Amino acid sequence: MNNKKVPIINRKNSDFAPYKTLFEKNPQPMWVYDLESLCFLTVNNAAIESYGYSKDEFLKMTIKDIRPKEDISKLLENISVNRDIYQRSGVWRHLKKDGNIILVEISSHSITFKRKKARLVVIHDVTKREMDSETIRYLASIVESSDDAILGKDLNGIITSWNKGAERVYGYTKEEILGSSILKLFSKENTNELPYIVERIKRGEIIEHYQTVRVRKDGQNIIVSTSISPIKNETGTIVGASAIARDISEKIKAESEISRLFELEKSARLKAEKVQQRLSFLSDASKILSSSLDYEKTLASVANIAIPFLGDWCAIDLINSSEKFNRVAVVHMDPEKVKFVYELRERLPNIQNIFSGINEVIKSGKPLLIPKVTEEFLASFNNIEVVKILLELGLTSIMLVPLRTREKVFGIISLVMAESNRHYDKSDLALAEELATRAAIAIDNSKLFKEAQLLNSELEKRVKIRTEQLETANKELETFSYSVSHDLKAPLRAIEGFTKLLLEDHAKELTEEAQRLLNVVTTNTRNMAQLIEDLLAFSRVSRIQMTKIKFDMTRLVNQVFTELQVLENGRVFEFKLEELSPVNCDPSLLRQVWVNLISNAMKFTRPRKISEIKIGCELKNEEVVYFIKDNGVGFDMRYSQNLFGVFQRLHKAKDFEGTGVGLALVQRIINRHGGRVWAEAKLNEGAAIYFSLLKEKI
Repeated sequence: MNNKKVPIINRKNSDFAPYKTLFEKNPQPMWVYDLESLCFLTVNNAAIESYGYSKDEFLKMTIKDIRPKEDISKLLENISVNRDIYQRSGVWRHLKKDGNIILVEISSHSITFKRKKARLVVIHDVTKREMDSETIRYLASIVESSDDAILGKDLNGIITSWNKGAERVYGYTKEEILGSSILKLFSKENTNELPYIVERIKRGEIIEHYQTVRVRKDGQNIIVSTSISPIKNETGTIVGASAIARDISEKIKAESEISRLFELEKSARLKAEKVQQRLSFLSDASKILSSSLDYEKTLASVANIAIPFLGDWCAIDLINSSEKFNRVAVVHMDPEKVKFVYELRERLPNIQNIFSGINEVIKSGKPLLIPKVTEEFLASFNNIEVVKILLELGLTSIMLVPLRTREKVFGIISLVMAESNRHYDKSDLALAEELATRAAIAIDNSKLFKEAQLLNSELEKRVKIRTEQLETANKELETFSYSVSHDLKAPLRAIEGFTKLLLEDHAKELTEEAQRLLNVVTTNTRNMAQLIEDLLAFSRVSRIQMTKIKFDMTRLVNQVFTELQVLENGRVFEFKLEELSPVNCDPSLLRQVWVNLISNAMKFTRPRKISEIKIGCELKNEEVVYFIKDNGVGFDMRYSQNLFGVFQRLHKAKDFEGTGVGLALVQRIINRHGGRVWAEAKLNEGAAIYFSLLKEKI
């Protein structure tokens, strides 16, 4: 405050007259107030316009009325101290008629007005100036406290400003870096970036989210995302650039780790799917092989199921007593091309000469794998007509697998890739060998049975031996299934464990998005583990020894519903259970059927306010048909053929959880009981699942 003492002006009121015009016309708000009562004695037009009060309203007020209440005590103190001196005050707050507050500076001095000791006041509105100053201070505070590195540089790349965030990111203090070239932060490989950046800044362009490598004071390379904007002076000329940089090294590292974990999860899932497909294939093949004692018919069936799963075409040949080959089956994806296979056989009746390695397969009993059919391979036949036929068949990959039992080769399964342009690998060869082994055992058992018709005394012994071999193969398959399960679960546990460590020990270093993605990995890993368990349960069903008894089906269903309802957190169910006819079946397997069906009904009625589930049965001829109906979301009957397949889902995983194995398991259990399963539904109008079981014979 700059105070200057001046004598009190003590003149007659008429002496104020020469200044009246100057007072009235002054563009600055002015007034005179009584020092004793603090009432306004007169105000000029500028004050009336600025504050919104009329002159009459002013003259009924005191100077306290234009001050916020909390400022009045300070006002009175200031008046008491400075009654008789010229005063140029600091910044004060004034209250306008509309309630808005303005910031002002005041110049005043004492006068005599209408014989009263008064004070003449001149008002200077500094609201904009103070607000601009406050904004500048606020912005400067934001820049200084930002976690991001914010720095300024001129067009020559010399650093002119440096905030605390820049000190944390790059390691240099303000004193160490100001006046240095920005190249001090560049890696040797990235120095060529500067001319490019400067050129764009000179053109007035803004460079946003530019990802590059920079070097800290300690020599460590860091990945930063930076945005660069031009700085202009008062005339609009570009004089430099400001840069905002964020260290994203940990984010990039976390994203890379998440990507790696996703790939591991994807690989594990694909392996599980492939294993399940192969287990199902072998299971179906075993059923076919054990379904008939006519081995030629059986082998024709095997050739049919091998296509297209194991190849584009398959041929099975058996060696007769004259060491000649007897072709018992040929299956091709394109039936029109089967004639070429037989044409090739007619041109070369001795099949041993078709492939150069076939003799070795017969002698050694070991399979032959040709991953890729090359021009050199085709040229090795030295027969233009044969090569022409082979080209017509379009071979890309070949497997020759011996049919062998008791160390003797009695046939060959030829598997070929052509139209699909796929190529065999060692895992395909292992599967083909397993198929050949089972086929060989089945064929040998068939031959033994025919021999047993003539040699009854040896029948029981030989069948027992062959049955034990088949059981051993099945046990080995079961062991293989559990081994695969363990091998698949181990990487899944590792994925979940490392993801948990990242979330628990490095949460502060990870962004919110990175943490969300890691949680997605954890959820998918657990889903994968559940999928493996479901697949094992699915594969076990065909091998479980069933114990059929007659039991109370109504009581079983009621128990299952009661147990599952507890898990649904108070949902409202309208459950109708009719009396269910008893049948002879395995109680534990039928319990699994009802668990899966009722769980599905509860799941797909979740969007309904009241979930309606009805269970009953109907007697039809020799069958008991059980059903479960609900008022859930239903499904489109055009896709009903996919309903009972493994991994087949008719709804999105984000809407309804599940692994796509439940209904496939239901179908397999019912099929083992000699029944069948089917469904009826309408989209958004509910669904009904039916299954039949044979009635008890009287």
